[in-house]
Amino acid sequence: MSSCNANAFFTLSLEQVVRIEHGSPNAAVAGVASAAPARDVTTRGTVLVIDDESGILGAVGRILTKFGFTPLLALDGVEGLQLFEQHADAIDVVVLDWHLPAQSGQKTLAKLLDRRPDVRVVLATGDHDAELSQTDRAHIACLLLKPYSVAELMLAVGTLAAA
Repeated sequence: MSSCNANAFFTLSLEQVVRIEHGSPNAAVAGVASAAPARDVTTRGTVLVIDDESGILGAVGRILTKFGFTPLLALDGVEGLQLFEQHADAIDVVVLDWHLPAQSGQKTLAKLLDRRPDVRVVLATGDHDAELSQTDRAHIACLLLKPYSVAELMLAVGTLAAA
């Protein structure tokens, strides 16, 4: 693996919307990601999905189930943290929407990290110019820009679950 730059992203998809940030605690998965096409994802695990859009939440839950993952679904950060507390040791990956009602994705991320600093987080957002602090960037393993495809979702989740 080449040297890592804390501000550089490693591109995982042809459309360049799923990215792993080098320099994060999960940067080691970048080498795995480059060799893991979405159709070959065989790793299974538990994925906590936190998104306030019920249509997205339901669709992502069905997709994860189809690919053999166990989804835990939450419509906001508070509910997501409750599920995380109940299943923290079993959760392999968190897919976190950045813009949530009541408690922002940023606050939710901070609380997830307080509970389990090694948690692997996929940030999902429709905000292509999302403002992320250096601390946020250091702890987000992948970034999915909405709308994302099934292949992009599975590449991100599968790569992190396998790492």
